[in-house]
Amino acid sequence: MAKELSKNTLIDRTGVNHFSAPPNSNNLESLTIESLVGYVLPLLPSAPLSIHNMHFKTITSPECYAELDLPGLPGNSGKRHSEIIGKTRANYTFYPRGTVNIEVQCSNNPFKLENEIDRTSVHVFFGQLRDRMITFLADTHERIVPDIMEWYVTECDVNKDIKVSHWFQFSGLKIQVKHLDHLFRVYMKSMGEDTVCRVEESRHPNKPALEARGI
Repeated sequence: MAKELSKNTLIDRTGVNHFSAPPNSNNLESLTIESLVGYVLPLLPSAPLSIHNMHFKTITSPECYAELDLPGLPGNSGKRHSEIIGKTRANYTFYPRGTVNIEVQCSNNPFKLENEIDRTSVHVFFGQLRDRMITFLADTHERIVPDIMEWYVTECDVNKDIKVSHWFQFSGLKIQVKHLDHLFRVYMKSMGEDTVCRVEESRHPNKPALEARGI
């Protein structure tokens, strides 16, 4: 990720938010960009790689949809059920033909992908996603919910976070950087007591979950 960003083209930058601020706020945007180049970029190679915003797709029996006592989503025929798993929220959306889309929201608690232990933890989480679906559908004999080998990762965001000063939050700066066929987003994010500069890339693996766990 750092190597790809070192040769890049800035294609879009949103403006700085305008509000009452200290006298030197006029220089905030330029200082932010200088810090990105001089401080954040050199630290990217050593920053841990993480993954969040994971989307999965699998198939169940169409009869399952008809039996679900869930309200329909506005604008489409999907029926949604949500689960809290640890620090993540998982949304299961069921469709009439049996397709199930699963969206994992964990932007504030991304999963690390640094080593085999991290990847095993992601693998275990995939199993938890399936187990919650089995419990919700009362699929005690596991005849409805497909094996995790039949779940596909359709979308995810991989990211690296660099801790920065809290004043970066005031910049409201969001940057998109393009390198070859890669499109990176760079923005400031509050993470509890810390502020980080997040560099992330959306990916669309469209491959089995167990093959995509290392992205």
